Amino acid sequence: MKQQSEICRARSLFMTKGILNREILPSEIVYSWVRSKLHNISFEILDKNVSEKKVNILALKKNCSIIIKRLRQYKNDYHQIYLIDMDGYILYKSESLLTQLPNIINFKEEVIGTTAAGITLITKIDAEVFGCEHFNQELTNYLSGSILIDGEIDESQVILLVLSPISRLLEHNQLKKALIDDFRKEEEEANKVAKNDENIPVNTVNRDENRFKTTSDKKEIFEDKHSVFNDCKLFTLSVIEKKTIEEALKYYNWNMRQAAIALGIGRSTLYRKIKEYDIQQ
Repeated sequence: MKQQSEICRARSLFMTKGILNREILPSEIVYSWVRSKLHNISFEILDKNVSEKKVNILALKKNCSIIIKRLRQYKNDYHQIYLIDMDGYILYKSESLLTQLPNIINFKEEVIGTTAAGITLITKIDAEVFGCEHFNQELTNYLSGSILIDGEIDESQVILLVLSPISRLLEHNQLKKALIDDFRKEEEEANKVAKNDENIPVNTVNRDENRFKTTSDKKEIFEDKHSVFNDCKLFTLSVIEKKTIEEALKYYNWNMRQAAIALGIGRSTLYRKIKEYDIQQ
């Protein structure tokens, strides 16, 4: 709880003065906060300008329809389970007593700010966001955990998201573990069949739902998982950092001082990063 109060203070300092305390924040949270701020996400009010996507359940791919059918078996009044497509839109939302939740339409960072689903949409790895790690104040009493499922990296992937009150941490972890065991087991079995039938490399990495796994561990797992794509490592933390810096520079018209403040780094560090990543104006 002490760490959470420090994160809440760090978020408030970042929002008001642009100062970013990287020592207490995981890198994926840092990058997500910066992107959310650059997209002018409100600190208190969710973006109401995004139109709701009308999802035709009958038109969904067969695998999505099956996933929704299985998700309906998870009855839990105090947690919200979402099925999200790779555009951030909600394909399915479970029944829940969490009526105080805002009416979320899309989980992309440019719409709602930092959530586990928003981070997964960018990084393509599971994520856990706790309390004040959420960029938006309306979600600071919740924890969100995302699970990427359904095969290889392409448009057919979907995200399972569990959104729970902080007071339900134990049940949140139990529910997320049940979902991982349910959907990942089938995914791994399908991958084994594909490997035997086609003799091609497949994703057989076991993902750990433990939110306290370090960022470097997550990066190592991610890079090992995609070692077959030697010329296409699109989502390592260094690439995300480069893209975030480029976005900040573009947003502030290459004003180094303002870009450095938004990124939470010194100007000398920014110059070094620009040189390191060979970023051109």
